[in-house]
Amino acid sequence: MTQSTTKLDLQDLLDKAQANEGYDLYKELLQSVIQTLLEAERDQHVGAARYERGEDRRDTRSGYKPRTLRTPVGTLQLQRPQTRLGMESKILNDYERVDQAIILAASEMYVNGVSTRKVGDLLEKTIGSELSAATVSKANKRLDKPLRN
Repeated sequence: MTQSTTKLDLQDLLDKAQANEGYDLYKELLQSVIQTLLEAERDQHVGAARYERGEDRRDTRSGYKPRTLRTPVGTLQLQRPQTRLGMESKILNDYERVDQAIILAASEMYVNGVSTRKVGDLLEKTIGSELSAATVSKANKRLDKPLRN
């Protein structure tokens, strides 16, 4: 298999950062890096780069599915690559919409006695993205299991 043809357009990122003072370079850079990793992950799963033919091909590309991911730098709008036979991403877990760093922060607040609603409000003020009390509760249930043992 040849190298992945997906590349970051660094000049485009630099031009956007210089042209717009309100442009969020960290968010755009993180989004570009994750999208590039997702493309490379699909290339590896398929066994061939885009438009490449070969005997090692195991699957076929099948478009994209929109996906959001909440991170400390903001909500990222990603395009999750799909294949005809289906692939499991090691980068983005199914149904996981919140970065693990945010879940860790929420869990730490919970351990220190902050209510789930207050955790959601605090995270919204600090990262600019709402985290529901239900999401905080789910994270806390995962945390409760190791603490009980």
